[in-house]
Order: sequence, then structure tokens, then C-alpha cells
Amino acid sequence: MSTFYKYAEILDAANGVPTPEVLAEIIADHMDMNTRTAENYGRYKQEKEHTPILTREFEGEAAKKINNKLSNDYFGEIVDTKVGYMFGMPVGIQYDKDAPGYATAIKAIERFRKINNLDDLNAEWCKFSSISGYDAGLCYIDKEGKERVMRIDPWEAIVISKTTFTEPEYGLVYYPTWEENKVCVEFYNAKTKYIFEGADFSNLILNTEKTKPHMFNYCPLFGIPNNEELQGDGDKVFTLIDGFDRAMSDMNSEIEQFRLAYMIFIGYEPDEETLALMMRTGALYIPTSEDGEKIEWLTKDLNPAYIDSHLDRLEALIQRFAKHINFTDAAFGSQITGPAMRYKLFALETKSKYFERKHEAAMLYMFKVIGSAWQTKGFPFDYAMIDCIYTRNIPANLLDEAQTATALSAIASKRTALSVVSVINDVDEELRRMEDEKEIYGELDLDNLNTIPNKDNPENAGGDLDD
Repeated sequence: MSTFYKYAEILDAANGVPTPEVLAEIIADHMDMNTRTAENYGRYKQEKEHTPILTREFEGEAAKKINNKLSNDYFGEIVDTKVGYMFGMPVGIQYDKDAPGYATAIKAIERFRKINNLDDLNAEWCKFSSISGYDAGLCYIDKEGKERVMRIDPWEAIVISKTTFTEPEYGLVYYPTWEENKVCVEFYNAKTKYIFEGADFSNLILNTEKTKPHMFNYCPLFGIPNNEELQGDGDKVFTLIDGFDRAMSDMNSEIEQFRLAYMIFIGYEPDEETLALMMRTGALYIPTSEDGEKIEWLTKDLNPAYIDSHLDRLEALIQRFAKHINFTDAAFGSQITGPAMRYKLFALETKSKYFERKHEAAMLYMFKVIGSAWQTKGFPFDYAMIDCIYTRNIPANLLDEAQTATALSAIASKRTALSVVSVINDVDEELRRMEDEKEIYGELDLDNLNTIPNKDNPENAGGDLDD
């Protein structure tokens, strides 16, 4: 199972304390995922050994032909577009204003966000989850005693849970060290970080000096799944991308190899000297005879319309099954209405919304872990009081939004009307500002913006704005 359910039960029976044998078995079971996730990342980077078209070779007589290898980075575009669409605008983190200790909690959250550069982490988590099917995060206490979080490569992280990928009971990180012929395994339960070392993962020894409490009340290693199946965004379309690469490479080789035409000799066999002279001078002399010698060009009809149609069909299928949007489409450069834009973005939005829910679950678990350290320091914190606000990174039609908000204000609350305006990230904060401005300036005279009413003396215009 992706959540390694059986190992959670084995570890529960041992009070959460691992043995080298159990760790070796867990790592052996994870090797298929290790290989797949690392290969997907290699393909994202367009590394030769992980991109099929770049390793294609012909055998026999075909090996003498030109073998162009044109790799089209559809996978990178699919991933990067999703990351930019979802996390180009930072995720907002709100805390319930009515919760006890609100002021302290919001300061702690903002400090944690800045110290850990959480906006960048979120983008990287989305990128690696989209590439490999999942990514991982690890909470820890740094040397200054601050709560920190870092991302862990998916091919090195194993999440063990009896419930869901975002609610781990146990977790481990395994990797080769900088020392030659030495590997390390970090195992985490709800209280302790265990360090095992050895020559390989089947011969591990517990390092008691490095084993110590991790200072949280929950397993600090957690997963960020792309979906429940732990599939990357390219897994279902790799064969289509490979087909596109082969078709384009073969077409390019055909053009380069044969120069679009053959010269044919009918009833006449030129010798090597004649061919060399022809290639040098561009002319060929054939003496007249009654045998009917004939020289002409045999041109090749490559039928570009058919080839373009085939490539267009492959590209459309890649976009369809990867739920990807081609933003170079001419329609995105024109003025299209809000509903039309939403229809064009529907596939990408569907995929993004699914990951958004997984990401939010992982964020809540992260704050559950971090919050346990804050609670130990003595201030109240409830991770369930957190809301994550996701804003899509798309060009906004502010005029359309403003008109919609104005129309809504006639039949709905001001809060609801303001929520449709994309430049307003925090509706509560905007309402507060509106109230503050009303107290300071009164109701603005929209017909005469050269003056500002004075709330202390309404008859005094307050002077010219330019002053």
C-alpha cells in the first residue's frame, strides 16, 4: 500500500520502536516508488538517461541513417503551468479571530512563514508532487530553538499511516551519506528520532548517540500527495509525449537524410568519378545513344498536412489527458468574458482543486506538529482554527469583477460582494479599512474628489488633495 499500512501495525506492536530488519523490509518495499519518482524527476529535468527519445538508437542498416533526437518538454510545461497557476499568488493563512490567543498565534504563524520561506516551499511541494506523485516535508527544531520545516525528496521519504498519506503515524528518510560505502536512515515516531547507519540498508546499526527526542508530539515527517493514487501529472501521457517526440524526430531526420529527392539513372550506370564530378560541378554529361538513357529527379511527397494533423492530434491528447491548458492559444490574448475564461480553464482548475485539498490537509497536519511545540512554550494554539486561502494566478478583468460586485451588493451582503474582487485578498481586512476610512473621512463625495470631508468639522472641506 502507498501508506504502508502493514508496517504501521508492526511498529504499533513494538511500541513504535523500529528494528534494523523491519527498516530493511520497508525500504525494500519502497524501491519501486524510489525508482519511479526519481525517473520522473530526471525526465522533468530532461536528463538524457530518463528521456526515451534521447536514448533511442537504431540497429543494423538503420543505424547508418540520421537519428535526430528532438525532445519536446511537454512534461515540464504541464508541471510549471500548474505551479504558477496555483502558487504564483502566495497561499493565505488565516486564524480564527475568535479563538483564544489570536494575537499571539497570528504573530507566531507569520514569523514561521517568513523564517521558513513558506511561499517558496509551497511552490516546490507542488512541483515535486506534480512530478513524482507526492512530496514530503519534515518539521524540526533548529540550533536557535526555532520551529522549522524543510522538504524531503520523495525517493528518500516513506510515510507510514493507517489512515491517509497526510496523517502519518511513522516516517523515515533513507539516503547514502557523503562517506563512501555508508548509508543512513532517520526514523520518526511521535516522540523520537532514531538514527541507523550501516554499509547498506540491509545491514543497519542503531546510533544511540544521535538518537534523541525531536521535540514534537506527532510524527514530524509528513506527505504532500498529488492525488490519492500518488500519480504524477505526466504519468498518463508519457506515451503520448514519446509518440510526439518520435514523430517529430523522424520527420526531421527524413528531411535531413534524403534532401527531399533522389536522382535516378534509367538505363545508365554512372561510375564514381562521374558522380564526384557531378557533385562538384552540379552538371552531368551523358553521350547520346539509342538505348534510351534517362536521368531525372524522384521527389518525395512528405505530405506536411498529414504530418501536421498527426502532431496536432497528439498535442491535443496530451493537453486533454494531462488536464493542461495551452496559454499560447490566441484566445487568451483576446478579451474573453469571465465565464468563457472559466470554461477554458475548467480542466486545469479541476486538477488544481484536487491538489489544493491534499495540500491543505498537509498544511493543517504541519501546523498540528508545529503547534505542539508552541503549546509546550505556553501559548494556546489550535491548528483547526487555521484556514488556507488559495488564489489562482490568472490575469484579472477588474472591470468585470467590479461590475459583478456592484450588482451583487444589491442582493447580497457587502462581504459576499467584495469576495468576488480578486485584488482583495482578505475581505475582513478590507471591511475594516472601509470602516476606518468612513470614520476618518466620512462618506466621500465621488462627484468632487478634489476635497476630503473632515469628520471633526463637516463644513471644512479639509483642503485640496494636492496639498
